[in-house]
Amino acid sequence: MARDASGRGRSRRASTARRASAAASAVAVASMIHVMHARASPAAPMTIDEFSERVLMTDEPAIVNFHSPTCPHCRALAPEWALLREEFSERKRSVVVADVDCSTSRDVCEWQKVRAYPTIKFYDDVNGESGEEYRRGATYDALASFVEHFLER
Repeated sequence: MARDASGRGRSRRASTARRASAAASAVAVASMIHVMHARASPAAPMTIDEFSERVLMTDEPAIVNFHSPTCPHCRALAPEWALLREEFSERKRSVVVADVDCSTSRDVCEWQKVRAYPTIKFYDDVNGESGEEYRRGATYDALASFVEHFLER
């Protein structure tokens, strides 16, 4: 075995470096698992009464994303939905932008006849409690255009 200036073998130093690297990797993986678990935590369930109060009985129109945390399309929609929420809830005419997690609020999703994820519906005085289902692209521009269409009526 070759020795360095300290008298230690190179293989021992390499072994220590490998162990340190493996420990760092284990910490990184544990952190990722913790973050993934935190993101996957189910939202608090919403009852039909709470949905009616937050969406149907308000003076503002509402757009609702019925989703599941295990749905890849729902996860892909999340950044576009966040932008829509920011834009319409805070900057433009008041629109309720809401989410319903169908894994924890099954009664609401069954009542609203949600059969696939994500299902997006727009609610206003004209559409009533069944809402108008959105069937366009999952981009901010397409979602915003859909909302603007109803706001211009």
